[in-house]
Amino acid sequence: EGQDRLLRNLKQSEIRAVINLQEARAGKNFYSLTRENVNLPATIEITNIDPQTLGVMLEKQFTKTVSIQPSIVGLPEHGFSISEISVKPGEITLEGPQDLVSKFINVKTEPIDISGLNRDLQYKAKLNLQSANVRASVQKVDVFILVRKKIK
Repeated sequence: EGQDRLLRNLKQSEIRAVINLQEARAGKNFYSLTRENVNLPATIEITNIDPQTLGVMLEKQFTKTVSIQPSIVGLPEHGFSISEISVKPGEITLEGPQDLVSKFINVKTEPIDISGLNRDLQYKAKLNLQSANVRASVQKVDVFILVRKKIK
């Protein structure tokens, strides 16, 4: 019963398999899992490993420069209009697996609500990358929205 309690209380974060990727190449790589490369708390003993082989798909890192597209929602106050929207920086560099990064044409910001806006706005917007495996050279951009009163 004591051993059962140890297993029930074992957290996923306490189990680690360590593999050496030093000789790895782009493409599918296979690694054997053995007692030597599986780390567990000292109170737990490995009796069986299943599956014994781990397949890992590796891709070359790829970088690409793309433009930033602000995502604007809502409308300014009645009688006002947007005269200009600019973003600084206007471009960023993305890095990650080639099959993901190559698909980006631009990166959108988080939605910026301009409902009822009647004056200029400077907003620090987060980027919406939609992939944890893609990194950006910056995490936030400055969006400048210029508002003008409509002339009747």
